[in-house]
Amino acid sequence: LHLHESYTTEMVSYVVYTPMDVFAMSTILNGGNPDNVGILPSGFAIFPGRFPRHTQNGDCGSILTIGFDIIDNSSSEEYMPIQSIETIHKIIETTATLIKIVVQ
Repeated sequence: LHLHESYTTEMVSYVVYTPMDVFAMSTILNGGNPDNVGILPSGFAIFPGRFPRHTQNGDCGSILTIGFDIIDNSSSEEYMPIQSIETIHKIIETTATLIKIVVQ
């Protein structure tokens, strides 16, 4: 992963990163052309469900927002194959699960 930015305040925590292919990174590090490598930013933000000072017991939960920039060469404006939908679902599900594990 290439970390673009991370930030945390009382109002939000977010991380913006780019998943990088090991082969692509190796090519660039060995003098290859970086223009041939797609850099698609992804990331997530975690917001409080309510602000702690507005709850009785300080428990406020949180809201997770995930964003991905994904290239899918098998889809068109009119049609998205079920395999693409399943892949995207799995990426989002895995990412959300890993974030949940880390913040617990």
